[in-house]
Amino acid sequence: MAEIRRIVRADPKSNFRQVGESGGMTFAALADIAKTAYEQFAPGVAEMDRQKTTEEWSQYARQQMGNNRATFSYPGVPGGDGTSSKLLGLIDRTEGGGGYSTLFGNSQAPGGKFAGVDVSKMTIGEAKKFAAPDGEYGQWVKGQVGRVATPMGRGQVVGTTLGAAASQLGLPDTTPFNAATQGAIIDHLARQATAGPLTLEGKMARLRQTWEGLKNVSDEDLAAAVQEMSGGGGQPPAQEPVLVKTRDGAVEPRLYSPLSGPMLRAHNAAAASAYLAEMNNAAGQDFAAFATQFPLDPEGFRQAAQGYVDQAVKGAPEQMRADLRLNLEREMQQSYIGMVEEKQSDTRKRADNASAALVDRWSTQYSEALASGNNEAAQAARSRLEDLLVNREALPGIGWTRAQSENVILGSIKGAQKIENTRATAYKTEIGKKLDGVISAAENGQHAADEALLDDKGVWSLQPDKAREAAAKIQLRDAMPDFRSMLPAERKAIIEGEQQRTLHYGYEPDLLKAMKSVDTSMTAALDKDPIQYFSDFMPDDQKPPTLPSDMSDPGATIAAMTARRDYAKKMQAEGYTAVPIFLSDAEVKLLTPHFADGADPAAKAALAKLFVAGFKEDAGAALKEVKADDVTQHVGGLMAAGVGDDLAQKALVGQQMIEQGQVMLPPKAASVASISPEIVDALGPAAYAMGATLKTAKALYAVDAKGVDPTSDDAKKLMASSLQQALGFEQRRSGRYGTTATGGVQEVNGHQTLLPPGISPKDVEAGIKQAVDQILPGRGAPPIAGREVGASRSIPGDPDLWGGLNGSTPSYNGQPISMRQLQSAKFVPITDATGQILDGLYRIEVMGGTDVENEAGNVFIFDMRKLAERGR
Repeated sequence: MAEIRRIVRADPKSNFRQVGESGGMTFAALADIAKTAYEQFAPGVAEMDRQKTTEEWSQYARQQMGNNRATFSYPGVPGGDGTSSKLLGLIDRTEGGGGYSTLFGNSQAPGGKFAGVDVSKMTIGEAKKFAAPDGEYGQWVKGQVGRVATPMGRGQVVGTTLGAAASQLGLPDTTPFNAATQGAIIDHLARQATAGPLTLEGKMARLRQTWEGLKNVSDEDLAAAVQEMSGGGGQPPAQEPVLVKTRDGAVEPRLYSPLSGPMLRAHNAAAASAYLAEMNNAAGQDFAAFATQFPLDPEGFRQAAQGYVDQAVKGAPEQMRADLRLNLEREMQQSYIGMVEEKQSDTRKRADNASAALVDRWSTQYSEALASGNNEAAQAARSRLEDLLVNREALPGIGWTRAQSENVILGSIKGAQKIENTRATAYKTEIGKKLDGVISAAENGQHAADEALLDDKGVWSLQPDKAREAAAKIQLRDAMPDFRSMLPAERKAIIEGEQQRTLHYGYEPDLLKAMKSVDTSMTAALDKDPIQYFSDFMPDDQKPPTLPSDMSDPGATIAAMTARRDYAKKMQAEGYTAVPIFLSDAEVKLLTPHFADGADPAAKAALAKLFVAGFKEDAGAALKEVKADDVTQHVGGLMAAGVGDDLAQKALVGQQMIEQGQVMLPPKAASVASISPEIVDALGPAAYAMGATLKTAKALYAVDAKGVDPTSDDAKKLMASSLQQALGFEQRRSGRYGTTATGGVQEVNGHQTLLPPGISPKDVEAGIKQAVDQILPGRGAPPIAGREVGASRSIPGDPDLWGGLNGSTPSYNGQPISMRQLQSAKFVPITDATGQILDGLYRIEVMGGTDVENEAGNVFIFDMRKLAERGR
């Protein structure tokens, strides 16, 4: 008869079964030894088991929840790179063709845009740089498909995705982007796309978002790849399950044997604790994401979160589902309550803001109605404002009080007062501007449309000072219409007379003040732009002649310029200006560009010729007003003196050649002294103030210097000849003398003398003979004129021929100068304070430098041009 053995609870970790025969001492002893050893080592082994189990089940929970923030190893599935072989096949078929060097459109192949580029031989950092959005590759793809894309390698991973995946996997930029790395990144992206509590359709949708080529794969093929990749549902527990037969005969798996001892119960507790903790952590983060997706929508959040909980519980081990649901729904409920509170807070804020906006709007309307004096509108606005304030006091959570409502009403009343003050200030400002217009018009002798404002007493109350000024200037305009066109000295005399007499009427001080103001304005206007002043303020029959805007008609232009010249000299003579002013500022602005650097030399010369013909001897001053350059002004003066206009055009062409760098000037052309000592002797002090003359000489040299070495003697001679031309020297035909030299520096009485343009030495000598008394030796013939003195005859001269200043005549030692004294005299040009020669005016040096005097004992100054012309 077989023995019935006693079954004793065993702990699987001991590797012993406590089975002993009744009365069998051998097995009992062994059991006791094993039990003793087990009890000695059990605590340490239990702690090791708890730690291991906690990590295993934490990973299991993370895999179920798709928590990619933690690092763990996906369980291996069929596929060469750790990814589903079916999924890799689909990616190869629709994306990169299985090549680890593949670029968009196989552009890495021979003949392609990026032939020879092999991304599989790059590092991750180099591949990211190659795939930069603003790089050549990304921009080339954009030109092909209309958007930036940088697909690379077997998985056709774009640069931004490569960077994110490498960061998540902990791969540095130095990692080779080879086949192994590309496989790891493809596997990571596939796992990332299918992680979490998703349906099969959801996983397929995410894969198609990751690889667009999978959109062209059938659902059946992609589903098979997903199922293969899932590998049966994730990572299992580390040990085999225990099979238990239930009461109805069914065999079911259990995580641990129901017969396990305290150590296995600790294992179970650690597993459950780790799993639930990890699931709760992941759910808390996912619920926060749901709250972001459903802002201020608690019901939408709860619906989404409940679906999440149901899906998570469905995928959990059966023995943990109840606790997991309890924990997750508790977490969900807390988040839901928080969102309800946020929703209520938002609703209160919106109600508060809407109420405040309406109160502000109607408070403003109440203020504006009060300010306008519309009582009916003010009452209606007050009633509406009261209703809004009562409603605001009743809003929950706002804390608005009746006292605050009363402050709003008081603020509206104060606002009305501010509006009234603002409007009054604006009206006062408007009246002031209108009176300014009246004052300005009256000051200029004109009438303004708003003069009737002075009939309104309210205007005088608002702007008393401006009203009095306007009235006084209107009175001055009407009582003394010619006050503005008077000479400044005449206006000042009238003002001084008014200041000296006793003023009897209240308006008289204002009138005197108006006179002073108008005088100041008129004097400033005359000083700033005399021609414009004359146009604005002189009577119609005394306004300046008008210059034509179109100067295509030379005759009309010259006539107008001549009339303007005469007018300017007349206004100078009357005392309006110290010197003649020929042009207005507007005319100067119009004419100046025609004389600017770079202007056509021929056109510039033609216009300068018009100036000379019209303004005559004042052409130089007129050209100076239009800011003509030194050369133009100088040749204008020469033309005015009678030099031909061909010289002027030649000089202006040469000036342009110098400006354009076409000519090299002689190195010794910096001063008159370096060019010709003889000319320096003739000019005297004026030789050092000949800037314009020297510039003109250089311009004339530039035209004639073709082929001339600037350092040669020929260049020096040509420069001296050009300087003579700039001084007015030219050969002229004369009926009296034939061809003769005029102007420039020539010898007179044995001295180098500067002659006015058009004047020859013979002309000067002839003039002197007629201006000075002559004593001729007698030859027995009867006298032609005068009286006989012994053997000589005396011919009286005409002193008026000298053209001396103020009608003076020359004398020496108190006696009229004689012909003998003049035979060795030197004629020196007169210069102004700046060293500039005054055209035609000379003094006379005799006896080694002594100045000839006039009757008053002052230096005798005469006009050589007049002397020569009268002597002809």
